[in-house]
Amino acid sequence: VQQQRQATHRRWRRQSTRLVQSAQVHPGDPPKMKEPTLVGVTSNSITVKWEPLPPPPQQQQQLHVTRFTLFHRSTTGEEALKECFSSGGPDQTEFTLSGLERDTEHCFAVCAGNAISRGPLSEVATFRTKNWVE
Repeated sequence: VQQQRQATHRRWRRQSTRLVQSAQVHPGDPPKMKEPTLVGVTSNSITVKWEPLPPPPQQQQQLHVTRFTLFHRSTTGEEALKECFSSGGPDQTEFTLSGLERDTEHCFAVCAGNAISRGPLSEVATFRTKNWVE
């Protein structure tokens, strides 16, 4: 029963070539996070970071965030946000995406996960790579 609950707890589906999250919210879901912020940018990479969530009350340790998942899409062609990074733990709050083309816009969103489920996506943040090579 527990495995079935976890499998159906949060459903992701494709709709109109966009990744959407079901609107069903459960008590164990991590809260929505703030959008990622820009740390650094070059002509072929973007580094983003996100704020960790505060720890849950001691009696609810199963709700403790165990990972973060970062989603990305380029604004030139791709329509759906795709997972590009999943942290190995709650202390990893920064990621550099490299191999990008210069002078292109890229959208990022992040969500938190715990032992029960993955929370809702943050708002999307958009950043542009530099148009010159350093």
